[in-house]
Amino acid sequence: AVPPSLEEVAGAHLPSDNSVLGLGASALGLVGLAALAGRRRQNERASKVAMMARETRWAKPAAKGMKPMIHRKETRDILKDQWEGWHKNKGKNLEFMEKVVRQQLHGKMQFQFTSEHFVDEQPLMNGLKSTKKDTGVNMGHRYDEVWYVRKYLEPTQFKKLAIASWEMPENYTRAVTLRELVDAGVQYGHKSNAWNPKMLKYLYADNDGTHIFDLVQTAAGLNRACYYCMEAAARGAEFIMIGTKAQARPIIKAKAEESGVHYCDLRFVGGVVSNFKIIQKSIKLMKKLREDKEQGAWNIFGPNQRLRNQCKLNRLTKKYHGIENLTRLPDICIFVDEAKERNPIAEMTRLGIPAVGLVDSNNDPTFIDLPIPGNSSGSRSIELVIGKLAEAIKKGKMIREQTQEGNREVFPKEWDPWIFSRDRIRSIRRRSKRQPWMKGMYGSYENWKKCHPFGAIPSMVPFHDFKWNDLWKDR
Repeated sequence: AVPPSLEEVAGAHLPSDNSVLGLGASALGLVGLAALAGRRRQNERASKVAMMARETRWAKPAAKGMKPMIHRKETRDILKDQWEGWHKNKGKNLEFMEKVVRQQLHGKMQFQFTSEHFVDEQPLMNGLKSTKKDTGVNMGHRYDEVWYVRKYLEPTQFKKLAIASWEMPENYTRAVTLRELVDAGVQYGHKSNAWNPKMLKYLYADNDGTHIFDLVQTAAGLNRACYYCMEAAARGAEFIMIGTKAQARPIIKAKAEESGVHYCDLRFVGGVVSNFKIIQKSIKLMKKLREDKEQGAWNIFGPNQRLRNQCKLNRLTKKYHGIENLTRLPDICIFVDEAKERNPIAEMTRLGIPAVGLVDSNNDPTFIDLPIPGNSSGSRSIELVIGKLAEAIKKGKMIREQTQEGNREVFPKEWDPWIFSRDRIRSIRRRSKRQPWMKGMYGSYENWKKCHPFGAIPSMVPFHDFKWNDLWKDR
């Protein structure tokens, strides 16, 4: 037999046209299904990556598909969870606590307790210094804090609330006359369209759009203020004069240095009274820089470092040159123009320091203990008032120097109720205090304010030395 040729063999195995079309269609179908499955897997993978990316941003606010912040493990309070777990099993014995400690240390250390008590009565860290203030049984007096000493240990003799009931003797010597006030122009106030209605009681008339002060009240207020300052200086009071407006700066500096009191003429730095401890550090730095410069300690520095030190010394001197010898809180504040010195007056009010000063027709005399209504814009008026107060202070210091230390009058210590009152704080004092019982008992809120001009003042027991430990033990 003749074997088949190569063409015959190939032709026998070649498919027909219809079969070729069927195979192509099936192949295309498989490719399409594979592509669809791959796209679906890609979408699932992309969504999973997006969810994972969201989970890694644990601090992001709640978004779609994210757990709330309190349910994420990154924001759990681990210490709280551990404490709650220990608190639930507090009834168990020592072996459980030993197991907890070993679990926390991961087996790196072994504990062998010598007593049945897990915590000793006196901890080992008791002798070390702590950054937090001790409160409770171990609380002691803080003698290094001036405000604490003023409030609890050494109350001041010159209280803000005592001035309301203070009266001068009948045979006092007048410090000023009406002729001196008129010559200095104290009677002129601001324009009538720029005034404070609280100053109405000190005004006499409106002359051609300008307010005129009642000089009888001005003379009475200045005489009263001078006698109070003289009496306080005789008892050893510390004064501070504040006048930062252009007309008052040279007068304040000259009269304060003449009478030997502290002063702020260029700027009153916030916290001189309320943040006394920190301000003293800056004053100490100023003195150290000045001493180093005088002794030649800057010679080892380069020109740039010496320039920086000089600029720092100039800046500190500008701020604190008038109060560098102030070692304790002042007892009385003397100022010029309440509208200009509102910040220092707020600090004095908060700490219960009496304020004496010259108030103009646009000032608020509410928290001025001894107001002197008059012209606070004229240099002659300022010089007259501040000069009379400086003379009264010098006279009081002379009376104190002439009296021997053993013969000086001793005044008993008394708590200052204003310091213990919440109404001394400006943020609380400015809130609405209208209560129904005020209208029932006093007729209106305004009548209650007239009867209580300083707010709610607590009643105080007689002063006595105490220890915080005794108070806590009584509880």
